[in-house]
Amino acid sequence: MRTKHIIYLVSFVIFAGFLGSGYHELNAQNTEGYHLKAKDTITIKFYRHDDLNQDELEISPNGNIYLPLIGEVTAAGYTVSELEQKLMEIYSQEYLKNPYITVSVLSRRYYVLGEIKSPGAYPMIGNVTVLTAITQAGGFTDYAAKNKVTVIRTVGNSKETIRVNVDKIIKEGDTSYDVILQPGDVVNVPQSAF
Repeated sequence: MRTKHIIYLVSFVIFAGFLGSGYHELNAQNTEGYHLKAKDTITIKFYRHDDLNQDELEISPNGNIYLPLIGEVTAAGYTVSELEQKLMEIYSQEYLKNPYITVSVLSRRYYVLGEIKSPGAYPMIGNVTVLTAITQAGGFTDYAAKNKVTVIRTVGNSKETIRVNVDKIIKEGDTSYDVILQPGDVVNVPQSAF
């Protein structure tokens, strides 16, 4: 009886450790309800099948990932839990008996374009505001229209444009005007008229 108890306890600790690592990554990135996009970097863990694990897997521009045994699978557009379910269904059909698979988002991106010193894609770590994004991109050029910054956000199948007067945020120090970015957002800094 005591041996059975010890085996159960050891199994639980190992299993909890496996789950805990994925749980930590998900919480750190706050991915609940987040739909995966092209260029996201994810990790895929297979319980009891470490040889299939994918530590850093980037979703291709066409939205797919390539996995051992099953090949190409569409990942973009799914939430983390939806992709986990999909992979468990596919792998259980022919390859694994009762697979348990966890998916974690390692990085998500936002984009800063226009009159910025270092335009491009940046990894989203924690909450990133427009002002933070501009700072991470090296700040404004001399030609930036700081009062006409926009955030272009994809909502479903449509685009939403949010105007942000960064000049006012900087001059007044009132960060309530700042906007928290979402993965895939594009911060556009237009050129000033003068």
